[in-house]
Amino acid sequence: MELIENVRDELNSINSTSTPTSSSFPASSLTFLRTLPGNAACIDCEAPDTSWCSLTYGVLMCLNCSGKHRGLGVGLSYVRSINMDSFTSPEILQMLEGGNGQFRDFLSRQSVTVGSNGSEGMRVYRTKAARYYRER
Repeated sequence: MELIENVRDELNSINSTSTPTSSSFPASSLTFLRTLPGNAACIDCEAPDTSWCSLTYGVLMCLNCSGKHRGLGVGLSYVRSINMDSFTSPEILQMLEGGNGQFRDFLSRQSVTVGSNGSEGMRVYRTKAARYYRER
């Protein structure tokens, strides 16, 4: 419960500043993000390093797969570094509301499998199901 309160306080702090509302991913929010189902491993290849994200889907990924997502273009996957980029409060909330497990579960209900390596695996992001998820 304390973690949730810390996340709330961090987001309130970002929202209350008069300067542009962007900062690095707050520590408690990042801790909470990493506890979401599936977020311990890359959405696409299951690598343990999840220091990159797609704001479009609210998922975490490794450096290698972040390059593949960048190749899709920002219209299909908007990629950011969790450690090096700045995030606005709405972007942080978007990540906290998503998660690898939630995205996988959604695609599974649509009979779409995520997690294949290589460019074949990137096809999932061009499906009708992925488009629907992006536009939610």
